[in-house]
Amino acid sequence: MDHAWIEEGRLIVANDQDTVYVIQQNQVIQVIDNCFNINDSDSMTSITSLAVFERGFIIGSDNGTLSVWTRDEDDEDAISVHFSFLRTKKPPSIKNRKILLNINSHNKIS
Repeated sequence: MDHAWIEEGRLIVANDQDTVYVIQQNQVIQVIDNCFNINDSDSMTSITSLAVFERGFIIGSDNGTLSVWTRDEDDEDAISVHFSFLRTKKPPSIKNRKILLNINSHNKIS
């Protein structure tokens, strides 16, 4: 489970059940179920980390899977925000492998 402020009054909360909540002014404005966009129920995983960047957020799982969500372009000046799934990256199936995610000061993912 994790949380991160995306900007003043807007919060992203992730639970360990593969669900993310976008909260604005103390109200849930978006619920994202199956945030890793995995259709195989045997591959379901728990959310263990969350990081925000200028255009959205990235979710990490207990097995190293990463999922990227971006803010919809139409929301640039909107009162409310909405995020759309961009992609999921699964690591090779090698035990005890660590994955490093770096978001630099220019909000570039490396």
